[in-house]
Amino acid sequence: MFAAIDAPGMRVIIAEGLDEKGQLIRLDIFSTLDSSTTRRMLALARQKDLENIAPQLISQPIVPTTIHQQATYQKLENYHPEIANQLQLYQDLSAISLPLYRLKTAYDPALPETIKTLKAVRLQWWKIKFNQREKRIFAEPLSQLIEAGDWQ
Repeated sequence: MFAAIDAPGMRVIIAEGLDEKGQLIRLDIFSTLDSSTTRRMLALARQKDLENIAPQLISQPIVPTTIHQQATYQKLENYHPEIANQLQLYQDLSAISLPLYRLKTAYDPALPETIKTLKAVRLQWWKIKFNQREKRIFAEPLSQLIEAGDWQ
């Protein structure tokens, strides 16, 4: 039986952007796409898709993927400060890593301090591969890097 990791699930879009303050952030491109679009894009990783998506992301409101957790934490802070104090350590630890952002939807809580706008974006397809001789997994680019917006 032959097995390989060359499958749509082994392809990813590496996406990063600059917010209006010039802070570098990671982006989750697939979170706001419908499932059929996501499946099509993963099955057929095309440069043209990135060229179409990149300019559309500029000036769009984005939020952290943890926005619902942040809204819950703020409610706890307001109504149950004793529980919020216990959770403060968790919040401090989770703030260490670079947050992952996605496009804002109508269902996201209204937390104005978490909403950002992109002024620049970079997108590139990557593929996860396996080197049998060296017995290691690695990633390699599948497309050219697409940049949109002002990276200054």
